[in-house]
Amino acid sequence: MLKLEQLPKALALEIDEGGKSFFPHGWNFNKNMNVRLKGLPDQQYYYPDSMGKERRKMFEEWYNNNKNQSFCLREQIVEYCEQDVRILAHALVKLQRLFFELATEPAKRDDVLVNSMTIASACIRHFCINYLKKDQMGIIPDNGYHKDTNQSAIALKYLHWLSHKTELRIQHQESPEGEKRVRVSDGSLLRLDGYIKSTHGGWDQAIEFLGCAWHGHECLYRPHEICLNGKTSLYNNDKLEERIRLLKEAGIWTIPVWECEVMKDLEECPEMSRFFDKLPAIGPLYPRDAFHIFHLCRSCAVEASPGLAIRANRKYNKEIGHEWCPHKDDERGFVSTTCTVELELALKKGYRVTKVYSIYHWEQWSDTLLRPYVQDMMRLKIEASGWPSSVIVPGKPEIEDQRKKNLLKETRENMEYI
Repeated sequence: MLKLEQLPKALALEIDEGGKSFFPHGWNFNKNMNVRLKGLPDQQYYYPDSMGKERRKMFEEWYNNNKNQSFCLREQIVEYCEQDVRILAHALVKLQRLFFELATEPAKRDDVLVNSMTIASACIRHFCINYLKKDQMGIIPDNGYHKDTNQSAIALKYLHWLSHKTELRIQHQESPEGEKRVRVSDGSLLRLDGYIKSTHGGWDQAIEFLGCAWHGHECLYRPHEICLNGKTSLYNNDKLEERIRLLKEAGIWTIPVWECEVMKDLEECPEMSRFFDKLPAIGPLYPRDAFHIFHLCRSCAVEASPGLAIRANRKYNKEIGHEWCPHKDDERGFVSTTCTVELELALKKGYRVTKVYSIYHWEQWSDTLLRPYVQDMMRLKIEASGWPSSVIVPGKPEIEDQRKKNLLKETRENMEYI
């Protein structure tokens, strides 16, 4: 992230009034607003220790040349703010022109000032317009492909518990065949949280798990109060009665189970509570959950693998190792949404997969989809950053030229792997 003072140089801005000057932020108090000094405030008010080496050198030179000029905070703060606005205005116009020039053809030019609120949104629009081809990438819905079959973790745990206690097979979202769907007399298709098929010629059974806050149970709402789903409790109750009637006409007996009743049972039944605790909170697959960093054994303060090098005082010591994590596999285990490529690497590093709950699989995929876009953007970033200090050799142009050539060659080779 560039500082405002760095924008003129990075973007080669041509500002007639000059770039960003220095301002004594330490002097910026209401009591000093109308005080007129014969010279500039003391250097300490400019916080020179917070400046970089080059910036501080420029400040000291500027301060020595202007220290005897009169200073009034009320006047200088206006000028300073105008400088900020001026630089930002020039930078935005340059950014707009830059994206125009980046377009692969005139018809694909995108006005980022009109269509984008952030740099991130401008970049993704540029990628979609100029690089992404039609039907080249699958667009996953924000909440995955299960937005209409969403089921809470506690509901799934309860259905597992009920199946465990009754020894009955209950079809639900995590079953191989998924949720039971029933076409009822009004033509609608109802999805059942849990479904028990009769084995003795009686009624089939539907287990309907109802969240109190969403469906408006009397433990939380009066009849005409609005629930989380935007409907009144009375309306939700009428819809539930209608659902029960439609299922009954289809030969299915409905058993409503309210969340508050399950929570009460959990408090009174230790066996049920232990059973719930052992079950992972698995729900529908949400691809965004894959944006994580790494996993740690949350209840453990030591790291695994004896002999693993310890980093202390900026050095690694292989002589001293960590203790083994004392927890069992089921205590150390964790549930994660992970991209296949990352999972393959984890398996190579010694991780084990004990159970797979859900998979999104595409027959066709590519590891070069973003390459042209990233290469172009990386080129712009390198050009804006200028030559690194490691290649600058004052007074030795031959060595400096050779270092620049080597850097260009190395950068060009590395870009092929992006």
